[in-house]
Amino acid sequence: MKYWVWVSCLLISHFISVNNGFTQAIANNTYLIDSLRTQLEQSSQNNVQKVVLLNALAEVYRSVSAPKSLQYAQQALNTASSLQDKKMISLSLNNVGEYYLSEGDYRQAFKNFFQSLTIGDSLQNPGLAAYSLHKIGISCYYLNQYNQALNYQFRALKIQETLKNQKAVGAILSCISDIYTRKHLYAKALDFQYQALDTRRSIQEQREVSQSLDAIGNLYLRSHNYQKALETFDASLKISQGLQDKRGIAVAWQDKARAYTELQQYDTAKILYINALRIQRSIGFRKEEIVSFRGLGQVFLRQKKYEKALEYFNDALSLSQELKANREEVQTLNDLGSFYLQKKEPKKALEFHQKALNKALEQPEGFLILESYAYLSNTYLKLNDEANFARFYRLHRQMADSMGGNRDPVAEIKAMQEHYEVEKKAKELEVRNRELTLLKKQNDLQSQKLKRDGQIEALLIVALLLVIVVSAVLYNNYTFKHKSHQKLQALNIQLEASQKELHLSNSMKDRLFSVIAHDLRSPLNTISGFLNLMQLQKDAMTPEEIEVLTSQMIKSVKNTLDLLDNLLHWSRSQMGLMKINVQPIELSELVDDTFDLLALNAKSKNIELVKKDEQSYTVMADAHMVDIVIRNLVSNAIKFTNDGCITVHCQDAPDHQVELTVQDTGIGISPEDAQKLFKVDSHFTTEGTHREKGTGLGLLLCKELIERNEGRIWVESTPGEGSAFKFRLPKA
Repeated sequence: MKYWVWVSCLLISHFISVNNGFTQAIANNTYLIDSLRTQLEQSSQNNVQKVVLLNALAEVYRSVSAPKSLQYAQQALNTASSLQDKKMISLSLNNVGEYYLSEGDYRQAFKNFFQSLTIGDSLQNPGLAAYSLHKIGISCYYLNQYNQALNYQFRALKIQETLKNQKAVGAILSCISDIYTRKHLYAKALDFQYQALDTRRSIQEQREVSQSLDAIGNLYLRSHNYQKALETFDASLKISQGLQDKRGIAVAWQDKARAYTELQQYDTAKILYINALRIQRSIGFRKEEIVSFRGLGQVFLRQKKYEKALEYFNDALSLSQELKANREEVQTLNDLGSFYLQKKEPKKALEFHQKALNKALEQPEGFLILESYAYLSNTYLKLNDEANFARFYRLHRQMADSMGGNRDPVAEIKAMQEHYEVEKKAKELEVRNRELTLLKKQNDLQSQKLKRDGQIEALLIVALLLVIVVSAVLYNNYTFKHKSHQKLQALNIQLEASQKELHLSNSMKDRLFSVIAHDLRSPLNTISGFLNLMQLQKDAMTPEEIEVLTSQMIKSVKNTLDLLDNLLHWSRSQMGLMKINVQPIELSELVDDTFDLLALNAKSKNIELVKKDEQSYTVMADAHMVDIVIRNLVSNAIKFTNDGCITVHCQDAPDHQVELTVQDTGIGISPEDAQKLFKVDSHFTTEGTHREKGTGLGLLLCKELIERNEGRIWVESTPGEGSAFKFRLPKA
C-alpha cells in the first residue's frame, strides 16, 4: 500500500515539471501504455494500486487522446471515492483538472483544483495544497483574474519554499512572471523570470532553464531590445540543441524569427520559420505549426507579397479549425482582418475581425477579446463609422482597465513622488530632533557650568571681603543675565536661519515636483498617446498620418529635453556640484554661439536676431554658466515674441561692471508678474505666442548662476511693448 501511495505522489509531482518534449516521449512509448493497461487488467479489485494505474494512464494519454485521458482520470476519481481515500481523491481531482485546463475549460478546471485544495487542507498535506494552489492560479490567469492568480501563486510559492521543493518553486516563479507580463508590468515580470532562471540553474534543470531564457527573451522583445532578445534566444537554443530537444529548438527559432521580423531582416526570419516548421512536422507538434504559418504570413504581409501572405494565413486558419485550437483560430482571423485592411479592403477586414470576436467570446480569454476590440475599433475608424469606433474603443478601454493591464504613468509618478516626500520628511524630522536634542544638552551643560562658576566666584569673594561679596553677587547676576540674553539671541538667530533654509528647501522641492508632475508629464503623455495610436494602427496608417504624428512627437521630445536640461543644471547648482571656473570671457563670442544655436527657432517665427556691440566686452566669470544664462534669456525672448526683433547689446556699468541686455518686441510682462519671476516660492508661467509651454525654471537658474558669479539680474518690461532682461558681471 505504501509503495503505491509513493508512486502516486511521484506521478502527480510530474504534473508541475512535465514539459511537452517529455510528454511526447511518453506518448510515443507504446510499451509504457501497454504495460500500464496490462497491470490495470490484472488489478480486478478496487484498491489504491488501481487508482494509481488509472491516474498514470490519464497522464500518458493527455498528449495522445484527451477524451481517453479524461476517461481514465474520471475512473480514478470514482474508484478513489468508493475507497473513501481522501488523498487519492485529491490526486484524481487534480488529474481531472489537468484535462479541463488543457482543453481550455478553465472554470471547470478551477472547480476540480479547488475541491482538491479543500481536501489537501483537511489532510494537512502541504504538498497537495501547494500543487492545487499553483493550478488554481493558472486557471485564474486564463480567466483573466490576474490579482487572484497572483494571490494563489504566492501562497503556493510560500509553501514550496518551506518544503524546499526547488523544482516547483521555479515553475511557480515562472508563472508569476507570466501573470505580470499579462498585466504589462514588464519590470516585475523580468525580475521573477530571472528568479525562476536562477532557481532552475541551481538544480541543473536544463530544459526548464531553456524555457526561462526563452521567456526572458520574449520580455526583451516586447521592450524592443531586439539585440538582447536575440542573445537570450541564442542561449536558450544552445541548451535545447545540447539536450536534442527538438521542440525547444523549434520554439527558439520561432522567437528569433519574430525578432528578425521586427528588425526587417525578412529573409532570415523566413528561413527560421521554415526550419521550425520542418521540425514541428517531423515530431507531430501540429498546434505549433500554426504559429509558424502565422509568422510567415506576417513576414510576407510586411513585404507586401499579398498572395503568399494569404496562403500562409489560410493554412494557419485551416489547421487551427481542424485542431479546434480556439486561441490560434482567433489570432489567425485577426491576422486576416489586418491583411485585408492593409489591402485597403476595410469591409472584408471587418468581417474577419467580427468572426474573431465571436469566436473569442465562445470560450472567453480576455486578451483575445481585448485584441479583437482593438482591431474592430481601428477598422471602424478606417470606415469612418464614428459610432462603432467609439463603441469598440470604449469596450477595449473598459476591459483593459478591469484586467489591470494598463499602466498609468501619471499614477506611477505620483506614487514615486509621495514615497519620496514621506522618506524626505522622515529624514528631516529625524535631523531636526537630533539638532534640538543636541542644543538642549549644550544649553544644560552651559547653564550648569555658569552656575558652578558663579558659586565658586561668590564663595571666594565672601571669603575675602563681605562688602565686595555683595557687589560681586550683583555684578555676577547682571553678567549672567546679559550673557544668557546674548546666547538666547544667538540661538534665535540660528533657529531663524534654519527655518529660512528649511522654507527655501521646501519651496525648491515643491517647484521641482510641480515641474515633474505637470510640465514633464504633459509631453510624456502626448508621446505615450501618439505611440499607442501608432501601435494600434501601425499597419493601416498612411505615410502622411505617420509624418504628422512624428512631427508632433519630435516637438514634445524637444520640449522635454529643454526642460530636463534646465532641471539638470538647476539641481546640480542646488547640490553644489557646479564648480565655478572664473576666467576672462568675451561676451560677444557667447552671444554669437547662442544666435547660431537658436537661429532656426527665431526664423520659424519670423524674428530677427541682432547684436549691437561695437566694441568687445570682457568679464570675469564662468564661461559655461554665462552661456547657459544667455541661451535661456534669448530662448525666452523667442518664445514670447510673435515676430519682430530681438536685440542683444553690452555696455559699461558702474562699479567696474559690464551690463548685458536682451531686448525683445514681444508681449511684455505686467509689473505684478515681473515681481514673481526670480522667486523660488512663486510658481509663475505663461504660454508663448505659439502656445509654447514654460516652467519658470529657466529664470531661477539664470538668477542662481549670475549671483554665483557675483552679479545680479533683473527685468524691465511694459505689457504689449516687449521686455528687457539685464544682468551685470564684474569687468575683467
